[in-house]
Amino acid sequence: MTLFNTTISKLPTGIKEISISPNGSKIFYYTANWSSNWFISNPDGTGSGLVMSHPLTEWLPQWTTVNEIIMQNKGSSENTSYNYIFNISNKTLTKIGLGFKGLSAISNSNNSLTLVSSGQSIPHLFLIDNKDASSKKINANTLAEKCVWTKKESQTVYCAIPIKIPKGKYLDLWYKGIVFTEDIIEKIDLNNDIYYTTSNLSRESGEQIDITDIDISPDETHLIFRNKIDGYLWMLKIGE
Repeated sequence: MTLFNTTISKLPTGIKEISISPNGSKIFYYTANWSSNWFISNPDGTGSGLVMSHPLTEWLPQWTTVNEIIMQNKGSSENTSYNYIFNISNKTLTKIGLGFKGLSAISNSNNSLTLVSSGQSIPHLFLIDNKDASSKKINANTLAEKCVWTKKESQTVYCAIPIKIPKGKYLDLWYKGIVFTEDIIEKIDLNNDIYYTTSNLSRESGEQIDITDIDISPDETHLIFRNKIDGYLWMLKIGE
């Protein structure tokens, strides 16, 4: 039996989103009312400091490097959204890449590349070079936030690919839980356009799995994700 200590968190109520720093020593979170207020603190909420206030109130943060956080306007089929880099040291917010309706995006570990999807009735994947904003279409229909970058293999991602895309406007209906997908896992070599089917999740699990909050273990032997349908956490072995 392992004894655990109870720690009382000093995090405030009303937090909209949280992202953890790459080394796990700090967290970024924001609250929103008429505007959004961005904070960085220790994981237990101590040492909290306001780092930015912004008039937009819907953001998806991704803390990618020690000094940079990717901030994405939350996507909607009706509006064009963008990705920004927030520099923690000088408190600047810089637009990167291209704008898309129904934007979903995830950047690699050094922010040089971003995998994005555009919404509307069928989401399409694109690879954006953040240096020159050039784009390349990827032959997969899914949401970028159903993907995760590997660090060991250059320009490689694991993506949850819906077997069939339910009709609707993305990302709105999926965010609201009005539509769900049934996903398989593919490993995609973005540089050479090679696609490997890693897992048929419904066949292996015996149930429909709509992947959200996907991540990869530090040794890149497992994928960890949540089933959006019921909230349960899953782990899939992908390597030795």
